[in-house]
Amino acid sequence: MKYFFSGIFLFALFINSQSFALSKKFTVKTLIGDLTVETVYKAGMEQWADYVNSIAKDYLPKVLEYVDGNPYILKSFKIYGEDKTYYNGKHVGGANDGKDVHLEYGLSQIGNPALLIHEINHFLFPIPKGDEWCMEGLGSFLPIAMIQAGYLEPEKYPIEAIYRHWGLFQMIPEKVKDMPVVPDFRSFANKDLDAQFGFFYTKTFKIQYLLYKELGPENYREFLIWLNGRKYSDSGTDLIPAKLKEMKSIDWKEFLSGWVYAGKYHKISFGNFGDTDRDGLIDVDEMYGGSDYQNPDTDSDMIPDGAELRLGTDPLKADPLSTVKKYAPFADGLPYEWKYVTSLKHYDAVGDGDKKTGFDFTELQYTLRGNVLYVAVQNMHAFTPKDNYLFDILIDTDFDGKTDYEAAFMTPAPMMNWIYRDGPKNSFNPTNLQCAWNNYKLSDGKTVSCFEMKISLDEIGSPKALQILPIIRDTVASKNFDEWNGWVEILKFDAGDSFNAIIDRYGVLINGVDDEWEYIQHISYKDEDASPVSQQPFDLRECSITAKDGSLYLSAKTASTAFPIRDVYFIVRIDKDSDGQADMEASTSLKSPGYPWVYFYSLKNWKTVPGQKAGWNDCIEMVIPCKELGLPAKFKIQPIFWDNEKIKILDEWSEWIEVTVK
Repeated sequence: MKYFFSGIFLFALFINSQSFALSKKFTVKTLIGDLTVETVYKAGMEQWADYVNSIAKDYLPKVLEYVDGNPYILKSFKIYGEDKTYYNGKHVGGANDGKDVHLEYGLSQIGNPALLIHEINHFLFPIPKGDEWCMEGLGSFLPIAMIQAGYLEPEKYPIEAIYRHWGLFQMIPEKVKDMPVVPDFRSFANKDLDAQFGFFYTKTFKIQYLLYKELGPENYREFLIWLNGRKYSDSGTDLIPAKLKEMKSIDWKEFLSGWVYAGKYHKISFGNFGDTDRDGLIDVDEMYGGSDYQNPDTDSDMIPDGAELRLGTDPLKADPLSTVKKYAPFADGLPYEWKYVTSLKHYDAVGDGDKKTGFDFTELQYTLRGNVLYVAVQNMHAFTPKDNYLFDILIDTDFDGKTDYEAAFMTPAPMMNWIYRDGPKNSFNPTNLQCAWNNYKLSDGKTVSCFEMKISLDEIGSPKALQILPIIRDTVASKNFDEWNGWVEILKFDAGDSFNAIIDRYGVLINGVDDEWEYIQHISYKDEDASPVSQQPFDLRECSITAKDGSLYLSAKTASTAFPIRDVYFIVRIDKDSDGQADMEASTSLKSPGYPWVYFYSLKNWKTVPGQKAGWNDCIEMVIPCKELGLPAKFKIQPIFWDNEKIKILDEWSEWIEVTVK
């Protein structure tokens, strides 16, 4: 047998028997001759088999070119799709037994070629005992080096998917002991696919990342060509370090201390694969690139270092303001650049969050560029991330008030984010979701925090309309520290549009800020009755109304907007037949204005009505869908404040207001 495999490397040797009904075969030309691959799969997995074959057919000739051929690779092999893959009775997830490849469907999903490529790479590189630390990670990391060198197309081999599969951004999981990978600690794992077992692959992947950074792309490729060409009998724990020393004269034992060999970390630790400043770049990249991994914006131009690299600009050289205006905003948790883009704001009550942890959402703003949504949520206080703190944006794409998607991240590692799909009840790692949070100071010196997300709507089916609801959650206690006061409808516009263009398109925005009313034809009414100071937040003073598309839009101003957090309703009584008696009430709670309702006197019941919305901040705004309520063209309204705790009216408009809605 030409191949020498260690007895314990991942995804190897013993596979449980399984019946297969279908297969697809291809032959591809490579620089060492034709290779034939047959993918065997169960009924219903045809698309999976097509994807596997398309990747394998594209990858094999390119990888053989990159590593300068291989004299030992088989001329044909099979790829088996399986529900579960085992090693000596242990569930491991995938395998290369020296003759064929075995892949678990759930771990090799369409769009993520990481595991397939890892197993194919085992045909190219020997794994003498003692070299697992290098060869396992190499099999995982090789496509990254090939993408960077232009051998693979990133569209077909998404870097983010490969990074996430092998845990590039992952910190040390709970209950996992951080050990050097020599000796191979996979044998210490107690359970099928347990965290310690999987941690070996995360750590060996990161080791290859470091070797690539330290050697540079060309030297790293030469290193792989040397590994590819050596004989399988060329084993010994000193051979690889000696070759590395030959390629770059540094103390490799010290460089790899804590990673491969026993001892403490030296130049780079495991923690340096996190994003300390949350600028979208892991510390390792900043350490090698020269930017400051403790400052999200090294050159202080309001473009975070990670965004600079994605834009092709220099994070060490300040860009002009015109660049900020062209590409802002940026998901780094520092919303300074938002003032240079057109955005819409919504507000949440101060003081309704979790007082112990300091989570209390106050302001949300959003904008769009093309089909990408940017959201920034301000929190009233600074905070320290914990493993059980999750920030999540719920997304409703059909306006039924139920979550269709969730974009989420754990606060210690924003780069380890995901999108959950409620339909199939599963999660996936998106390629274009960027998340961050940061603490920062306001102009008055107060330190607050901000959560930001950049969400590609392509990844959630490009919905024609959507509404969102941010939450901050304790995953251990299964409770929300705070959540937005209701669903926020996302209006479609562009960050480069003017505010007037948005008003022309949508009219009243229902966000509790009446800036747009000066641009809209409307009628205003005054109510001059005075209230005691304690009642001023509920002292109605001005009411403005307008109509559009069969709905009534209303703005109500009070003597003060310092609304206390208690059970008070803003209600618009509706007299549909002008007899001076209310027939229904359009209502919202000041605690959660995003969940309005209508009470019907005739039915002695309430219900939510499509199209009804409400919001408050500087004023209270509400839209009443007249067509949905069956209202005539002319009817009367009367705004009131109702104290649901004390069961009494706090203030009511002095008279009925007649309105006309066409």
